[in-house]
Amino acid sequence: IAPTTDGEKIFSVAMMMVGSLLYATIFGNVTTIFQQMYANTNRYHEMLNNVRDFLKLYQVPKGLSERVMDYIVSTWSMSKGIDTEKVLSICPKDMRADICVHLNRKVFNEHPAFRLASDGCLRALAVEFQTIHCAPGDLIYHAGESVDALCFVVSGSLEVIQDDEVVAILGKGDVFGDIFWKETSLAHACANVRA
Repeated sequence: IAPTTDGEKIFSVAMMMVGSLLYATIFGNVTTIFQQMYANTNRYHEMLNNVRDFLKLYQVPKGLSERVMDYIVSTWSMSKGIDTEKVLSICPKDMRADICVHLNRKVFNEHPAFRLASDGCLRALAVEFQTIHCAPGDLIYHAGESVDALCFVVSGSLEVIQDDEVVAILGKGDVFGDIFWKETSLAHACANVRA
């Protein structure tokens, strides 16, 4: 149907402009949605490329390069690229403590050392806790290395190795490194601990 009067022509032009704007808005939003969906993937690939370039630039040996790449891939798969420390730094102190208690609830609920601890004690401890992810095959402690932390195994398993022989396997709920607080001098690992 073709417009014949001036009013119809003005109305047709106005409707075409409104239609064009709606069309652009809808497809612009769809494009933005797709870009946001792939932004995380793009950040992941950009980070991988940066790590590869770093390893190549500094001529890191192949075995170590593979370990680094395995660590990056496995860490990303667990965290989805979210920097917990960065997020926590935005929060006020009280909220940060609440979030840290929530993040460490498995350790607090499953380990008998925390059963009688007050909420205030748990909040103070939770803020000091560090979550560490280790890729399979990584050494957490080398024999003779200084031990200055208490480590709680939340998931996975660790091998305790002495004289190239596995002497123990630590799993969920186990603790190691607890010798450091019993001695007045700096404690040293008596075995290798491997993820």
